[in-house]
Amino acid sequence: MTNLLDVSFGEALKDQTAERIFNDYSWDELSLHHGLMSMHFDHKCVAAKFAEPNMEQEERAWCASHVQGRSVAVAGLPRITGGIPSYGDGEWPWQASLQRDNIHRCGATLISNTWLVSAAHCFREAKNPRKWTVTFGTYLRPPLMIRHVRTIIVHEQYRYPAHEHDIAVVQLAKHVEFSGVVHHVCLPDAMEVFPYNIDAVVTGWGAVSNDGETPNVLQEATVKLIDSETCNRKEVYNGAITPGMLCAGYLEGGIDSCQGDSGGPLVTPDIRNMWYLVGIVSWGDECAKPNKPGVYTRVTYYRDWITKHTGL
Repeated sequence: MTNLLDVSFGEALKDQTAERIFNDYSWDELSLHHGLMSMHFDHKCVAAKFAEPNMEQEERAWCASHVQGRSVAVAGLPRITGGIPSYGDGEWPWQASLQRDNIHRCGATLISNTWLVSAAHCFREAKNPRKWTVTFGTYLRPPLMIRHVRTIIVHEQYRYPAHEHDIAVVQLAKHVEFSGVVHHVCLPDAMEVFPYNIDAVVTGWGAVSNDGETPNVLQEATVKLIDSETCNRKEVYNGAITPGMLCAGYLEGGIDSCQGDSGGPLVTPDIRNMWYLVGIVSWGDECAKPNKPGVYTRVTYYRDWITKHTGL
């Protein structure tokens, strides 16, 4: 079984950089092309308490996951067009779909029983919470759970079409009940350092090929974290990667994110099998090109901002 991502993004910018944003006449496209071997496992981040904010210490103490017989990635393979579906509800229990007019627009990540984190650019056309709903579960149709949105907070310094500060938090109108199939991810501390060249998993819904049909089932893929010095080389992104950004993918190309599900999670487990949110799908230069890995919002850089607005 392989798992390599090709995430497609909607509207290309004038500089040929494609932002991961839904366009008005199609779904957000997330093509997942797979090139890394893996085995089935379930992922959970179990907290001591769920209902109240301001539980940072309890979250750190109790945030744990339970992994059944699967490594994130054990071998690289050539690029394969098409996606690998998730194995069922509960595989990635923090994954959510942000929907407007009952259409999937962006991905989001559940970080508590009332809050999610996503990309700021997902809301550039509509910031009114009443226009949005959030669904949970592996399948878009029918969803496992639906929630209305109470609040959308976009980073105050985000300015489209720039890519900096591409982060937003979303508050649900009604909390979710945690279970084996819906659960929050662990949030890292602001000072936490994730080693480069480790494997991380990105998930989302979208077309399994450019301009292809959108799968109803959640897709998953594995990429490598790339250090910013490498990503800022002239032949890569030529200094465009700021401290709030994180590159992930492969410099040789062939395995990448491209046209797709903005706002979705990039996660990785630590040695204790605790799954942490490392990045948020943000932008990239076309798809799977050599020296053009995907670029994500770096969660640790915005950890204090998340706490300021959510209490988490």
